[in-house]
Amino acid sequence: MGNVIDYIKQYGSYSFLEKPCTEADMLVFAQLSYLKFDGMAAPLKQIGNPISFADRSWVKEDVMFADKRYEKENRQLWAAVTESKRFGDMQIDAYVNLVDEKVETQFSAMLLLPSGISPVVVFRGTDENIVGWKEDFNMVYKKPVEAQKLGLLYVNDIGEWLDGEFMICGHSKGGNLAVYSAVNAKESVKAKIKEVYSFDGPGFRPEIRSGEEWEKMERKIKRYIPQSSLVGMLFERPERAVVVSSRNFGIFQHDLYSWRIEKDGRFSRIPELQKRKMMRGDILNEWIFSLSQEEAETFVESLYKVIMSSGVSTVMEFEADLKNCMKKVMAAMKELDGETRQKIRQIFKELIKIATTALLEERRRKHE
Repeated sequence: MGNVIDYIKQYGSYSFLEKPCTEADMLVFAQLSYLKFDGMAAPLKQIGNPISFADRSWVKEDVMFADKRYEKENRQLWAAVTESKRFGDMQIDAYVNLVDEKVETQFSAMLLLPSGISPVVVFRGTDENIVGWKEDFNMVYKKPVEAQKLGLLYVNDIGEWLDGEFMICGHSKGGNLAVYSAVNAKESVKAKIKEVYSFDGPGFRPEIRSGEEWEKMERKIKRYIPQSSLVGMLFERPERAVVVSSRNFGIFQHDLYSWRIEKDGRFSRIPELQKRKMMRGDILNEWIFSLSQEEAETFVESLYKVIMSSGVSTVMEFEADLKNCMKKVMAAMKELDGETRQKIRQIFKELIKIATTALLEERRRKHE
């Protein structure tokens, strides 16, 4: 049929009572999290005062579409959603948007109240702020990162406030937060969680995704990754994930607007990941797990230091002045002390060694 916007245009005339909630609907909720509702939606501490999509007098477009990376698509999504019967009277409540460079966190969540289905807690993925990307890097060695702590607090607060069942979803880091908060929520809140959706969200280190709490929640978790997923393959093999067809190539398949949707609101599926793509994920994860705590921290902190040397605070600023920013980054690399440079070189040598070993092993199997 097309992408998520095409889906809304075709099925937006049906209410949730007329056509039950689909995978594509959950994707709509996840993508809406990238719109900025600062100064419009009530914060978590004022929960119970939702605003409706039907009354758009509160909309501040310059704020809502501040993230320019997908501004065109986000505007199309917003228009399709608000003009539809399916989502047009949806409400938003308990909006949180926090960017804090001191604690290296970027966190945003909201409670969506669609008519005819359970409420949905939605976590935003990494937005345009550079500090959000740093927090993603921190997942290599920190457990948990600040956004995961905040996500858990948010779900517990919402779960205690709501009377009945609710769902949780998110894209990219938002998918990771959705799973983490559900697995670690209070028992009374867990009982209310109906389903959890992670759209190409990174996984968890082995020590986190084990134990009774994980096993109890796992049956409610639905994971989706595109066929060339990189983010969604971090830290774990996605054997139980649904592999989705995308019209994009490579890393650009992370874009939810590229995911293909069938007429019934289900994703267009691909039977399984190709072996070489699975091996790529295995190589990256083996490299990550081979790093000591000190090595991982050195690598992440040094990488962030050289990126910040460009003087930008958002991804758009970096892209807009890419040539000069890269010059500053390369200069900053040279300024790293000798010991740090040596550690980073050694880390990359280990990555090359792991990749070479994996490729040789694959060739050996083919010739057996």
